[in-house]
Amino acid sequence: MEAIGTCILTLSGGFVLKLERAFYVPSFSQNLISNFRLVPFGYSFNFKDISFGLFYNFECVENGILSDGLYLIGLQNDATYSSMHVQTGIKRCNINENFSMLWH
Repeated sequence: MEAIGTCILTLSGGFVLKLERAFYVPSFSQNLISNFRLVPFGYSFNFKDISFGLFYNFECVENGILSDGLYLIGLQNDATYSSMHVQTGIKRCNINENFSMLWH
């Protein structure tokens, strides 16, 4: 982990998902989002079989599928997101926080 900051992802349908306090880990080849961390901000999920819907304030903003044990969502211009695009705040190396409360 190199930094903690805000990650802004534009989903395939155009919805902008803003993740506060996101970890920037350059060695990760894909972004991981904890659904638990989205719920307090008005997001909810509907899982069915191998697909899911992401809802914001009860409106569906994206759909995804299960692949290799992870639920995937599409990003607009996916090629530009080869690594996490983060506007960093304070750069920190040592973390003294409850890990269940952090983005990952």
